[in-house]
Order: sequence, then structure tokens, then C-alpha cells
Amino acid sequence: MHSAVKIKLFSSFLLALFFGLQGASIAQASDIPTLQWERGRQQVITLGGQTADKLWSIDLVGKGKTLTFNRSSVNKAGFLVYSVDIPASFSVGDYEIHVSGPQEATTTTAYVKILEQVSYDPLTDPKGVGVIAVIAFTLLSFFAGSKPGIDQSSSDEASSLGSVEKEYQGVAFEQTGRLDQTRLTKSSLTRKLDELRHVWILESSPRSPLISRLISDGTYTQSLIGPFALVLPLFGIGLGYQIAHVMKVNNGLVPTSLGLMSAAVILGVFDAFAGLLAFITFTATVATEGRIHNAVDIRTLLGLSLIWFTPSLVAGAARPLRRNKNEWQLWERLTDLAISTLLAGLAIKEMTAALDGFSHQKTLLAEHSKEIAIAGGIAVIVRFLIEEMATRLAPRRVEYLTPPRVKEQYLDSFIYSILVKIVIYFFFMFGFFGLCWQMFTATAILILPGLFKRFAGKLPNVPWLWQLIPGGIPSIVIMSFIGFEFTHWVNSLPLVSSDKTKTILILTSLPGFAVGLLKLFGRTPKQGDVRWYRRENFRFFYRFSGPIMLVIAVLITTGVLP
Repeated sequence: MHSAVKIKLFSSFLLALFFGLQGASIAQASDIPTLQWERGRQQVITLGGQTADKLWSIDLVGKGKTLTFNRSSVNKAGFLVYSVDIPASFSVGDYEIHVSGPQEATTTTAYVKILEQVSYDPLTDPKGVGVIAVIAFTLLSFFAGSKPGIDQSSSDEASSLGSVEKEYQGVAFEQTGRLDQTRLTKSSLTRKLDELRHVWILESSPRSPLISRLISDGTYTQSLIGPFALVLPLFGIGLGYQIAHVMKVNNGLVPTSLGLMSAAVILGVFDAFAGLLAFITFTATVATEGRIHNAVDIRTLLGLSLIWFTPSLVAGAARPLRRNKNEWQLWERLTDLAISTLLAGLAIKEMTAALDGFSHQKTLLAEHSKEIAIAGGIAVIVRFLIEEMATRLAPRRVEYLTPPRVKEQYLDSFIYSILVKIVIYFFFMFGFFGLCWQMFTATAILILPGLFKRFAGKLPNVPWLWQLIPGGIPSIVIMSFIGFEFTHWVNSLPLVSSDKTKTILILTSLPGFAVGLLKLFGRTPKQGDVRWYRRENFRFFYRFSGPIMLVIAVLITTGVLP
């Protein structure tokens, strides 16, 4: 199995070969080493000394295929770094390393056996980690900096509280619907369940906005079908138990059923609390059966939790899942639907792809992350339709079950949540990158904007800065392209793959960090103003460019761009 040690050994071999055989014949085949490389990884060769004076060409050749190593510039130590990305679909089998130079015959310097990739080390996959990092920091940048009080009917920002964990879907209604007064809604059981949900939301909000958001997520179904809404949480419990028992024990803790995993994601989109119950049941089952052995397993479980109950939070934080009928406009609602579906699908896709890094193994789910994301995106569309039905047929019940106003989080609870985030970020990043300064820096970059946002009201507001900061879909497109350019640039640097991965982590986080800080000062426009491209004289431009931006964002989501 490939490791950093084997890379260094191969590099040392090449150096010794070039230094010791200048002007001499190449060694016999029996002296040529045989290396084992897993496909789907980046392989690196470093050359120094006299070899840096010549433009060497290094190729991986075999089975009618040739992969050429990319040559970088000389690093500070005077070494040249050659790297090649072996595709995950590359044919397994025997290959050779061919080296040639000016006025030098092509020679075979090593034999390579390409193996099926089983384990996964993020440090050997700077391109793969780079894509995940770009999307993750783009999403965080999208949600950063918004504060309560934004006019949802005309803003292209995230809705009321602008944070995945604080996004609260309370809307005040002035009308009564046909399902507000029925036998079912007047029953004692229905009234008791409604009161419990109402009180839990109000009491949990100042302590944990995340818990409050989870409890309130399924209120639209309860407003329509009353006690029958308990079907979703009960189904979540059964689904979590079923996934744990169809999973292969020797495959770690990553579910092996694509169908059941998709069902868990869809359930989490319809009701985040039901998705949480599925995760809790799954975790309790594997724990009682003694299948949690190390930190990698714990990290895998935390990664699964993100996929199972956060997609609906992402969709709701991107745009409001429900709107007051008086504020309803077709174009705005279509924009809500498009952005929420896109961001939820994007989040599902990248969180599923990241399971390889969490579990340190190649997984079936990561290979099919696009299909799972499509299933989740379709579920978001269906949920939007049901939300519309609930707000029109039972607006008073929706309002009671999801109170329009909740208390702000207590300061001590806020500080505690920040500390918990720091621990979780450290835990995740250590699994990806090990103990390094980049881990601490990236954690600070992730934490500081949210910490500053708590006290943003005391900072000056600059309306013209708000106009310059991209919002909505343009923000996704611009931030993604900046991140991908950074990733491409880092991959061209004279660094070994592990250093490239760590450098990508920092550089891809900087644009989002800068935007998050700027949003602290550019929080809102002038009274009654909207973004410049949404003003009346730019209406045609907005309607024309909006779909184009959406198409570009979809191409980024599906991996077609850049």
C-alpha cells in the first residue's frame, strides 16, 4: 500500500540513480525496484543536485496508456518536484516509470504495480480535498454575516437569521386556512402535541438555536396532519436501526446500502429532527454491538450526522422555506426554490464525498455522491410544495407551531457553542491533516467571523460595501471560481502532495474569511434599498443574468466546471 515513506524511498532511488549513473549504462532489470501504488492518488517525485540542470521527462507507461508527471519550478532546497494524478478509474496492473532527458535515451527506472484503492489518505489527494474545501468554504461564506431584520420579500440574502444552525422558519400570518379548524386539530391529543412543540421551541432557542431549529423543522407536517406527523420521527428510528443491521461489519461504519442512505438523506430533508433520530438510533445500535473502535469511527459517525439532518437546515438558511401569502411573488418563490435546492444538493454531494476522508477508506457512498445529492435535491422541491400547502391551508397552526419570534441565544450558551465548534473542527481536521499549524489557522478562520457576528451590531454599517459584496447565486459562482483557481495554483507549486493539501486548506478558506469580515461592516443597504442589480432600471439585466448564473452554479455543483 502506498505511503509517504514509499514516495521518499522512490525519490531517493531516483536521486541515487541519476547521481551514480551519469554517463554510465542503466542497471540491469533485476536492480530496478518494483513499487506498489494505489490508483486515485497523487504521486510525487523530487529531483535535485545535478538533475535540476536538465529538463527531464518522466512518464508512467503501460497497458497502452501514458501518464506524464508535471514538472514544477525549483523549490528553496534546489529540488524539482514532479507529480502525477492517477485517476480512480485507471486500470490496475503493471506499469513502468520511463525517464528521458535532453540527449538522453529513455530508460526504465522503476516498475509500478497499480492496485485498487482501498484505504484513503486525504494528504495524498490535494485535488479531491481541494474541491471539498472550496465548496465547504463557499457555503460558509454564503451563510456568513447576515443578521435578523432583513426583508425576506426582497432580499437575495439568506433568510431571517442567516446561519445554518440559527435559521428559524417562523412567519407571522394574518389569515386563517381551511385546516385550521377541523375535528383533527381540535382533538385533545393534537392540542397537547402542538403545545409541547410550541413550548420546546421557545424554551430551547435561547440555549441552543440548533436544537430549536431541529424541533421546529417538521412543524409544517404537523400543521397539516396533526398527530400523524409522528410517523416521520418513528420512521427515522426504524431506518437508523435497519441501516446498522444491513451494513457490512468489516467495512467500518459507513453504510453500504445506497438505497437506505438515500432514504436517510431524504428523510432528513423532510424533517431534520427525524433525520437526527435516525442517526441517534444508528449510533446507539453500533455502539451497543461494540463496533466503535477508534477515533476514525467517531469521526465517521459525526460525518454521517451532517448528511442525515443538516440538508434541510442548509436549504432553509439559503432562502425561506415558507413565506407569508401577502409577500408571495412567483419570481421570488422560484428563486427560493432554485437556490435552496442547489445549495442543499451541493452540501449533500460534498459532505457525502468527504466520507472517504472521515473514514480513511474508499466508500461506495462517496462514489455515488452525485446520485444521493440529486435525490436530496428532489426532496427539497417536494418539501417546498408541501410547505406552500401548509401555509395556505393551515397558516394559524403553522404560526403557533413555529412562533414568529424567539429569544436570542444567551451569551454563556453562545460561548459554550463556540468552544464545542472548536473541538469538533480540531477533531475533523486532525483526521484529515494531522497535527499541523494549518489546522489551528483554519479553525481560527472558521470561528472568528461567527464570533465577531455576535457583536456586529456595535460595528458601523457601510451600505455601499453591502452593495459590493456578492450575494445569492453570484456569491457561489464567484467564490467557487476563486477557490478553484487557488487550488489549481497550489497544485502547480513545487510541493509534495501532503504539503499541497495543507496549503490548499488555508488558501481556499481565505476568500470566505475576507467576505465574512466584510459582511460585518456591510450588513444592510440604505433604508428601502436593494442590491444594485435588483433596482428597477436593472430589472431586465437581473432577469436575464439570473438564469445564466444559476446554470453556471449547477455546472459547478455537478463537477462540469471549472
